[in-house]
Amino acid sequence: MKLPMITSMIKRNALRCLLPVLCMVGMAGCVTNSPVQYRGLDSTAQLTPNLQSQNTHIPLYYSVPDAHLSKYTQVILDTVTVYDGEDQQFGKLSATERQQLAGYMQMQFSQTLGKKYVLTSAPGPDTLRIHLTLTGASASVPVLSTVKQILPVGAVLGTLKSAADSPSRSLGSVTYAVEIYNSQSNQLLRAFVAKQYPAAENISASLGTLSAAETGIEKGAKTLLTQLE
Repeated sequence: MKLPMITSMIKRNALRCLLPVLCMVGMAGCVTNSPVQYRGLDSTAQLTPNLQSQNTHIPLYYSVPDAHLSKYTQVILDTVTVYDGEDQQFGKLSATERQQLAGYMQMQFSQTLGKKYVLTSAPGPDTLRIHLTLTGASASVPVLSTVKQILPVGAVLGTLKSAADSPSRSLGSVTYAVEIYNSQSNQLLRAFVAKQYPAAENISASLGTLSAAETGIEKGAKTLLTQLE
């Protein structure tokens, strides 16, 4: 029997054995907890279910009518807060891991917002103040990295395609609150709670314990920049 044929048979057998595992990865999102209306946020009283959008990443939302966020040209970015209320969603993540994610969030949001806004520490009429609170995160389970070593990427992508935008415990996620203020009046202009996670076919996001959560942070920073336009 020729070597290519033997290799093909091995891959088919491996896929057959690992298919239940891959299905569990895809189905895990069905039982992942959704963000809660955290009781310890400054904007808790204003946040309501986001019925104006099909964006499942932002289940809770508040906005002042005619906030005109696009008129602002500068941003004060507060130091990221790690939420410590009883309703936090960090699971088994250690305090060190939580701080690591908060630091990564500070860096990513600073870099992304800095592409459009002047980052400052001084309040002003054209300056927003943005406060980020890391409220939860889950670590990745190293299932996909093992699968990747055995199967071609195409086989993994095909199996996971149906779960492309579904949260998965195996891939991990990050949950956070964004509160946006007028820096002079301290009026809350917009607030929301978001949950971000990599697409199921993002194999690289499964290779590290916090990789998926970090990918979610990167997505969240880009999303915020778009929302401010």
